[in-house]
Amino acid sequence: MSVEINVKPVYVPQITFDEAKKKVGEMNLINGFMFDSVLEDKEKGIIVVKGILDTVLDMDVPVSDVQSQKVITGLDSAYHGIRFDVCIDKNIDESSNAVVYDIEMEDREADKEELPRRGRYYQALTDSKKLPTGHSYLELPDYISITILSYDPFGADSMYYEVKSVITTHPQLEYDDGVRKIYLYCRGRNNLENDKEYGERLQEVLEYILTGKKRRDPSPVIDSMDRIVSDTKDRAEVTKNYMQRWDEIEHIKRDVKREVTEAVTKEVTKEVTKEVTKKVTVQVTDEINALNQILISLGRLDDLSRSTTDTDFQRKLIEELVHKKGNIEDTESSSLK
Repeated sequence: MSVEINVKPVYVPQITFDEAKKKVGEMNLINGFMFDSVLEDKEKGIIVVKGILDTVLDMDVPVSDVQSQKVITGLDSAYHGIRFDVCIDKNIDESSNAVVYDIEMEDREADKEELPRRGRYYQALTDSKKLPTGHSYLELPDYISITILSYDPFGADSMYYEVKSVITTHPQLEYDDGVRKIYLYCRGRNNLENDKEYGERLQEVLEYILTGKKRRDPSPVIDSMDRIVSDTKDRAEVTKNYMQRWDEIEHIKRDVKREVTEAVTKEVTKEVTKEVTKKVTVQVTDEINALNQILISLGRLDDLSRSTTDTDFQRKLIEELVHKKGNIEDTESSSLK
């Protein structure tokens, strides 16, 4: 017994150049596509990244190269790889370790719960790639992760969160593993009361990254960023890249919908078939029981015995004795009299 369910094809929407250009024009740096597009131009990317690093870390950070959307593969095909928005390796000088800076734009609140463990995984996999076999652990580069978010990652309504390893039983003792993780909530309250000037500079940059809006008297960092973002939005190849990305995403959505639809259809078909089979089985069982009662009442024991092994003969008897002489309920009730 099988049941056939027709599945309609999934429509893949298209986007025109003008529609894509409008979408790109509405983006800000918090959007991963826009941030990545800005960084495709190496010189402009360095200006934007340096502006962010200098402001966040409140120091002059030499940046000579930016690797946009850097991919670090997993140790095995069964393990996740990681994909940085920006990864910068910087040698401070010959006597000190390198520093790995990771800047990420985070605009998906659905990822909130996994942020801490994702950060742990990113750091661990980076470390595994940065320390050659046979080298001292003291040569492991420092790691500074900066995640800029459109939502509050920890619920304290603060602009600045910093995570470092500590000895919880002796917090006064230093535990320097070279790791800093900074989370910046663009809409958060300025909680850097100890350095108001620094807090204001950082808040201005975060506001621009989130909204694309400049203050009345913007800082040189904001002016530079805004010129680069505007130029990026006007580039035709950026719009074309967005159209290509749109098409890829829509096809992925279509494939996912199709797979889900097929899986659901298969499960529904299975359940419907099971239910239909169950009903048919009950009906056949009732018919056989009715036939057996009739054959016993008529003393046709040889036919009863034969019907248990010859299904064609059994169906013939059911047609003759059960269906033609009345329904099963009538037969059952008459046999009880």
